[in-house]
Amino acid sequence: MLGADPHFYNRSKQTTTGWDTTGVRPKYPSSNKGMVVVLDSHNATHRVSVNDPKYLSGEFAHHLKGQKFSDQAKQNISNGHKGHKHPKAVPVNLYDYYTDTLVASDVIINGWCKNTKYHQAHLNSTLRADRSRPHCSNSSHKERINVHHHKGVYARRVS
Repeated sequence: MLGADPHFYNRSKQTTTGWDTTGVRPKYPSSNKGMVVVLDSHNATHRVSVNDPKYLSGEFAHHLKGQKFSDQAKQNISNGHKGHKHPKAVPVNLYDYYTDTLVASDVIINGWCKNTKYHQAHLNSTLRADRSRPHCSNSSHKERINVHHHKGVYARRVS
């Protein structure tokens, strides 16, 4: 029986709204919200509330207080907080499919689509289109391949 075997537990408890998450620990538990790791006077670490009287009075200090970081470590921390750009976030020019006139120049598709009626994934698919081959519009295909334009607009990378 699938329900008795823990390896197949979720397959037996799957519902139309998703998976049964009973007993699954969240990646960042809500019990950590409003908490801070501190050092007491004996250099023992504790997790206390940010509103703890000993933390507010200064009796408990943040566990990194007074720690010195090298310039390289500071740069690494800074870069980690900035994140990275998605590889598809490259500047593109957008053109009208029927007249080949420039609609928008040097834009990021995701940002441009948020302000317009266009769909980001569909415009991204026009980047891969080979306009020398015919446009695939056969409804029997499960996915559209070689999409030349989306709502009359296509994208080309800025060189």
